[in-house]
Amino acid sequence: MSIGALSTQAYAQQQAPGGTIRFQGQIVEPVCGINTADRQLTMTCVRDGQAQTYHRALGTSYPQEINSALFEKTSLQYLDAQRTLGIYTVRYR
Repeated sequence: MSIGALSTQAYAQQQAPGGTIRFQGQIVEPVCGINTADRQLTMTCVRDGQAQTYHRALGTSYPQEINSALFEKTSLQYLDAQRTLGIYTVRYR
C-alpha cells in the first residue's frame, strides 16, 4: 500500500506545472519608503517604532550598498549608459 502511495506522489509531482505557496504569519513592520531627488536616493524605514533614514548617491560609477541590519542586500543596476534609468533592489532580512 505504501508503494502505491509513493508511485502516485511521484507521478503527481511530474504532472503538476505549478502549485500553491501558503504564507502564515504577519508582516510586522512596513516596507521602506524610497524617494529620489537631485541624484540622491533616500530610504526611510521604520524599525521598532523609530524612523531610520539612509542615503545613496545616484549616477556614481562605483557600487554603493546601504549597510544596515534591516537589509540582506541592496543593489543598483543601471539600464542605460547615461545612468539615468535603473533598478534599485532591496532584500529585507
